[in-house]
Amino acid sequence: MDERVDLLDFVQNKMTMTNYYQPVVIKTLLTGGGRATREDLARELLLGDPDTLPSALRTLQRWPWITLRKRGVVERAPSSSDWVLRAKFAESDIPAIIAACDTALHAWAKRFPRKQASQRIRLISEAGGCCQACGARPPKVELDIDHIIPRARAKNDCVPKPGGGLMHVDDERNLQVLCASCNRGKRDQGGFDFRPSEEHLARAIALTLDIAASHGYDIDLVFNRGRSLHVTGLNLHVPEPALRVDATTAASDA
Repeated sequence: MDERVDLLDFVQNKMTMTNYYQPVVIKTLLTGGGRATREDLARELLLGDPDTLPSALRTLQRWPWITLRKRGVVERAPSSSDWVLRAKFAESDIPAIIAACDTALHAWAKRFPRKQASQRIRLISEAGGCCQACGARPPKVELDIDHIIPRARAKNDCVPKPGGGLMHVDDERNLQVLCASCNRGKRDQGGFDFRPSEEHLARAIALTLDIAASHGYDIDLVFNRGRSLHVTGLNLHVPEPALRVDATTAASDA
């Protein structure tokens, strides 16, 4: 007896989606004769998510592979990284399965409209074109759109909203720009918001004043000079003379 899952039944009745990946993978495998390389599958994901190929490859391994393998829909080809369909289907079912995948994609798009390239570009632009954790910029690094509260910690696609309540895990309030290295380091354990905020700036100012005091700078002079630079709009990339109280100089002046 063939105990493999029925692919048409899975797509029509049993497939639950937290993103658009599963039907894209299934369609690609079907149109490829039941088999596809990871790179081919990743490129198909790019049609729905304007991301780079390395990011799409990571996404491929993280979500659709875990879900579809667990449900008995896909498996690895022997001695290869290619994906193959494990679920059973008849050749005559292929048009119906593809149509069901298209229906699922359409329903997903109506519920949660996909982020377009313009949104990705806007988020990166608002971040100053750099990683909001370490400040690194392309082309030395690849920038990712990161979920502050990871998708793995979402319940029914929702995460806590700042100030109380819930929001969708893909809400822009839960998105930040990180380089691939910082994103990997954060993993799914994180929840730290690296984006600029009044709280973060206040902590940075406090730390700066503590450092100034530890090096013998006059804190009031440093603070007032900083306010002056802010008001005059001086280009802060131009080094300013240090406002430092030199103990030996002060003693000799006395």
